[in-house]
Amino acid sequence: MMLRTHLNRFNQLALPLTLLGLAGVVAHNWRLWQRDRAMVAQREPPAPLPPLSAWASLPLVTILVAAWNEADLIAANIESVRALRYPHKQLVLCAGGSDQTYQIAQRYASEQVQVLEQHAGEGKQAALERGLGLARGTLIYFTDADCLLDDEAFERLIYVLACEGEQAATGIYQPLQHQRQHAFVISQWAGIVYLNATQPQPRYITGLSGANSGVQRTALARSGGFSTPIPSGTDYYLALRLRQAGVAIRHVPASVVATRFATNVPAYVRQQRRWLRNLLVLGYQYHDWQHVRHALRTSCIGMGMLTLPLWAMHWRIAGGPWLILLTHALLSRLRYLEVLRATVGIPIKPMTYLLQLPLLILDWTIWSRAGLDSLLPPTRWRW
Repeated sequence: MMLRTHLNRFNQLALPLTLLGLAGVVAHNWRLWQRDRAMVAQREPPAPLPPLSAWASLPLVTILVAAWNEADLIAANIESVRALRYPHKQLVLCAGGSDQTYQIAQRYASEQVQVLEQHAGEGKQAALERGLGLARGTLIYFTDADCLLDDEAFERLIYVLACEGEQAATGIYQPLQHQRQHAFVISQWAGIVYLNATQPQPRYITGLSGANSGVQRTALARSGGFSTPIPSGTDYYLALRLRQAGVAIRHVPASVVATRFATNVPAYVRQQRRWLRNLLVLGYQYHDWQHVRHALRTSCIGMGMLTLPLWAMHWRIAGGPWLILLTHALLSRLRYLEVLRATVGIPIKPMTYLLQLPLLILDWTIWSRAGLDSLLPPTRWRW
């Protein structure tokens, strides 16, 4: 009886407390937007690299790619590698699938482009291990079959390995050119641009981007390479092994590779669930508690934001925090879009702004489901 009395009192305060909280959230995000705008205005372009002729070393770089059912982009991927002006490079491609990916790749086979057939059920880790057997380079560069390389992104990453003595390095990624008017893609891209433009960029980080990473071959060998069977999370697992071998991963945010972003909900859901699940499963297995905590926190946020409205059906006071958190999340996403517009110069259509609420709900659902996936053996390693 006493508990019900207290709850009734709290419920009577729900509306004024919620309005006060909403006002605070709006004011907080307005201050953040002023800060973001000032940081974008003060942002300077990265210093230019010296020309290749002035580099202290131009080692042979093996570009290692595993391609499965990538027939629509595999030719463009190979041609982007061949067009790089960096003189000493080798492409090793392990290609397969039911859509002629291997057959298309075979047309480009040459001294500079080695093509292996990837078999059904082999997986990315085993494909990369076989490809590594043909690698001649002292530097190994990793990218995905749906990426298009360019001189600026490639050379910025290779430079820190070839001329600055780094053992491993990773850059970032952006959408393919033809995807940059797609509202769903822009919404995903905005978060990446925001972090790169407004947050301090550490010199070293703990992860690798599968689209844009490189490592000294000696460091790769010390980490064990791709010899351990991993059904999913190849890039995250390699980063874990490198760190365990004492290899620091240099962050090169000026190296930005174009890659295919998900343009439909099923593809996006599979991708996001896989990424978060890998942090939980592999992070727990290898005691990477920093990433485990991050993944658990993300999953709990998703569950909380989906279940709070149910509590609000019985106790109105629970609806206030949910509405305040929802407003903060939405305003944050609007700030991300504005930073993207200001930084890249892409106009943001009204539909993109309207898409943010359903995308938030979708993300909460994915985060919740990824936590459950990691507990269930049938879904733990689903690609």
